[in-house]
Amino acid sequence: MSGARAWLAGMAILWLAGCVNTSIEQLRQSPSGAALSTGESVVVLGRSQQGEYRTEDGFTQCVADRVGGADLPVTPAQAFSDRLFPWFEPRTAPQNVDDLRRLLDDPLIAERLQQNPVRYLVWIDGTTRDTDSGGSMGCAVGPGGGGCLGFAWWEKSAAFEASVWDVTRAAEVGRVTVDASGTSYMPAVIVPLPLLARTEAAACSGLGDQLRELLAPDS
Repeated sequence: MSGARAWLAGMAILWLAGCVNTSIEQLRQSPSGAALSTGESVVVLGRSQQGEYRTEDGFTQCVADRVGGADLPVTPAQAFSDRLFPWFEPRTAPQNVDDLRRLLDDPLIAERLQQNPVRYLVWIDGTTRDTDSGGSMGCAVGPGGGGCLGFAWWEKSAAFEASVWDVTRAAEVGRVTVDASGTSYMPAVIVPLPLLARTEAAACSGLGDQLRELLAPDS
């Protein structure tokens, strides 16, 4: 019994150690949070640096799901990009509000935006990456069965920034940054037991909640 208790205590310590540390900052640059007019929506897009990285589609969708609600309807990113092709492709997408103003001066682009008006455009830029790892684990199969023995760990860091543009005013509303880091563990005595730090999930929830506060402070 004492051995079982020690094992359970060790697992509890590892679970707690697998928690994620999250830091969030919000910078408001101009008034926001005005109620959307009928038919207006928000769109959340991921930045892409050609030849370097692309913000994960899954993370962008997670943030969009967190932001969306009855008071903040969200237009699907793919539908928005298709409607405005090719102006929001990685090579041609506006990099700042000055670029956005120049796009809006084009009657064709302005007309397409009016078909399904987007009030707020949210750009997500960042990645999740492995920062460190260690430990060792061995697995073997024999006549009497198989199993694993060892201990492994790895650290992940998720760093993202969201820029919010008011399309109707061609102005930047604000920025939200999030940094989340955590360590996952995998002890193994016959069967590996992964204890995962949900780094990206923590970054998504933190970023999404701050964006809702920025865009709809009364929600």
